[in-house]
Amino acid sequence: MFQVSLQSRNPKPEETLPELAHAIRCLTRQAYLNATVSLRESIAKERFIEALADPELHWKVHQEKAVTLTEALDAAVEVEAFFSLLRNNETAKQRYCRLSRPRVLGQETQLLGKRYTSSKQWS
Repeated sequence: MFQVSLQSRNPKPEETLPELAHAIRCLTRQAYLNATVSLRESIAKERFIEALADPELHWKVHQEKAVTLTEALDAAVEVEAFFSLLRNNETAKQRYCRLSRPRVLGQETQLLGKRYTSSKQWS
């Protein structure tokens, strides 16, 4: 019964990522009573990533190669905060794009507000 609940667990409206992770951890504990802690963590982590509604968030958290649910949750919160900043603050989006694109100034390159002089070692 708990395994079915775990497999069908999706985020509720207005549920935060930590709340989702907590619910999945509890269901995993109940569904796999005799499993080792590391196995339960692995199952909970996989189910948490699968439950992420935003495909881009899902992909970014999957790429982090988290081992535990806590690591996956930390990655999801960080990525979600970054996406939220970009969506809600057009100025931040423009600034991020401008700062991440290097500008070549003669033999100097300006990246993230710092100037780097190219060396002749590249030839």
